[in-house]
This record gives sequence, C-alpha cells and structure tokens, in this order.
Amino acid sequence: MLGNVGIVYYRFTLMFCSLADPQLLKTELFVHGQWLSGQTTFEVISPINGQLIAQVSHADASITQRAIESAQQAFNQWRKTPAQTRSNLLQAWAKLMLQHKQDLALIIHAEQGKPLAEAGAEVERSAEYVSYYAAEAMRIRGEVVNTVAHDQRGVCSQQGMGVVAAITPWNFP
Repeated sequence: MLGNVGIVYYRFTLMFCSLADPQLLKTELFVHGQWLSGQTTFEVISPINGQLIAQVSHADASITQRAIESAQQAFNQWRKTPAQTRSNLLQAWAKLMLQHKQDLALIIHAEQGKPLAEAGAEVERSAEYVSYYAAEAMRIRGEVVNTVAHDQRGVCSQQGMGVVAAITPWNFP
C-alpha cells in the first residue's frame, strides 16, 4: 500500500511540475489589468498528498474595493462594446481554454484532488459554456410588448445592471 502512495506522489509531482505553460498557475490577484501581491497569503495544499502547491495572495478589504472600482470602470466600457466584438473575445477565450486544457486540468487536479480525466472534462465543459454565451452575445435583443392601453406599446430591453461583488462557496469535488 505504501508503495502505491509513493507512486501516486511521484506521478503527481511529475505531472504538476510539467505544465507546458507554467505561467498558467497564478498566485497573485488580477486587478485593473495587472497582477498584484496581497499583503498576506494563504497556502493551497494538495488534498492528494498534503504537498504545498502555492502561497496565494489574499485580497484584503482595500484590494477588494479597488477590484470593485476597476470592475465598474471596465463595465462602463464593456457595455459600449459591440456585440460582435464581445462574441469574438469570448470565443477567443474558449479557444484558449481548450488550447491549454491539459495544463488547466493538471492545476484543477492538483488543487482539488479531482481525477485528471474529470478535470479535463471540466475544462471542456467550461469552454462550452463560454462559447455558448459568446453566441448569446449576438442574440441580445429588445422586445415590443402590448400594454393595457391599445394605442401604446411597451419596450423591454436587456442590459447589464452593473458590478456584483460576491463570495460564493465551492463545495466540489
């Protein structure tokens, strides 16, 4: 049994150290177009073998506020971006996810302990979602609706409401 643990540990270390693009493993915070180090960090420990994967920057209240303000600025620009441009950017993102599928799967495997095949399927599924919403970007339309007054019509339109800051749980794998 102990021999198998050693093999798993060796395979894990070998796989994790062999990312085709090591720059995909980020430990900083991406705020306003740049990578920032937080005042403090926390450890990401592999659930597979207890190995330290990385020290990751922690976002304190000031960095969080800066990120929210930056997101609001970005939202003000994004809402003016033509649908075709939005769609193209999202399609490019989906393509990059698939291009780096193996590395992204290795990172998911390392930090969550999810089986490698399942992690790869997660990357594919995520790229499919991004691609779907890239197509949806081209279909955002308004709608004219009847009202109770026969000589008036209502107009419904879809538009982003703004920035939301949320802390959400992630309880899988």
